[in-house]
Amino acid sequence: MNDPVLFLDFDGTLAPLQSHPDSVWLSDKQSDLLRATTKRIPTVILSGRALPDLLKRIPGDFLAGVAGDHGASRIFRGKSYVQDKAKEVRSLIPELSSLLQQHIHSWSGVHVEEKEYSISVHYRHLPIAQWAAFYESIEKVGSSSYFESLKILPGKCVWEFRHPMINKETALLWYLQKLAEERGQLRWPGQPIMIGDDTTDWMSIKTAIGLGGTGIWVGGDLPDTRPPHPLHLSSPEDVWKWLEFFQK
Repeated sequence: MNDPVLFLDFDGTLAPLQSHPDSVWLSDKQSDLLRATTKRIPTVILSGRALPDLLKRIPGDFLAGVAGDHGASRIFRGKSYVQDKAKEVRSLIPELSSLLQQHIHSWSGVHVEEKEYSISVHYRHLPIAQWAAFYESIEKVGSSSYFESLKILPGKCVWEFRHPMINKETALLWYLQKLAEERGQLRWPGQPIMIGDDTTDWMSIKTAIGLGGTGIWVGGDLPDTRPPHPLHLSSPEDVWKWLEFFQK
């Protein structure tokens, strides 16, 4: 593959999912391998985490780019960017987060994570029998027309309140354009590789395939079975084995 660009999700892709987001870290060996990868291929991390939180967990100074909040806030070659749609909703986040925090007291095993440009409501420890009712309840909390620019979108045992036009597929295309401009080209001549494990990664995986690149799904069943079909890795451990093989 000529001139590839590697895009990686973080949670569930580079690191196994944990009961609480704060307990997820890379080992020194993994950080070293990620640094080695960036020397061979432009590498970008696309994560749902807030960018400041993500930067604590990865060797960001070696990466071509890092994006948090599903692409709302981005770093490219050390320079920071915030998408316009993200700026529009930032002032809504604290108020909606406060309402959700008050609401979840009646639900055990639920955690609200307030980020810069989005909110994650984690329900991994909620009994499965309560999932549907819980979704209906938080949907009502955010249904006010005041919050209409924030939509509730699904992930793995998480509901995300964010602007629907902020997503990883548009971030992937943005980074490819930045890399092309860096070379003085109209478009990036090579193929992207996107590796992810969640529904929030799915369209970016398909976008990479559609551009003639490679999409790799990590974990269990695909979100849908319609083509194009990605390659498959079973776990984050297999992702690191793939990265080791990529060095050869």
